Amino acid sequence: MKQSIKKILRVKLNEAKRRKNYKRPAKQWTTDDSSGKKATVTNRKMCDDTYTLRKKVMNYVYRARNLIRNTDFDFPRVTVRIVDITLEDAEKSNTLGFGSMDDTVTIWIPANAICDRINLQQLIYHELGHAVFKIGHINDPLMKQGQNSLNNSPEELDKMFLNLINYKK
Repeated sequence: MKQSIKKILRVKLNEAKRRKNYKRPAKQWTTDDSSGKKATVTNRKMCDDTYTLRKKVMNYVYRARNLIRNTDFDFPRVTVRIVDITLEDAEKSNTLGFGSMDDTVTIWIPANAICDRINLQQLIYHELGHAVFKIGHINDPLMKQGQNSLNNSPEELDKMFLNLINYKK
């Protein structure tokens, strides 16, 4: 029984690798922080703490998917990575997340952003705007660069997220 499940999983992985746009997520990479400094981003290993943080993020991803369900937009599968970001000079990074703008639909959320007192729903919706709708930073309250602390209710943020469908390419 275990052998057949392993074989099925191996076949599915090989099929995914053969696809043109398959990219194995990097475990660590260097990028520019929003302040312009070099930052090292490291994917966290899945342990109980990381899983708890990822679950908080996934709740908002599922909420967004359920909002989109009533429209004609096909919400793709979203890959969520919990990461640690460190700057070259060991300062705390002010980057609150990354959303892929390529063919992959991935969001990277720093663990300290989930633990800090920010509006997590706004952050996740912003990164989903990048990853799902492929929208850059525009003059929209939800998609402006930087964490503009919107003091909106969850229902108002839901409406803002639904409005992003109008901006998609």
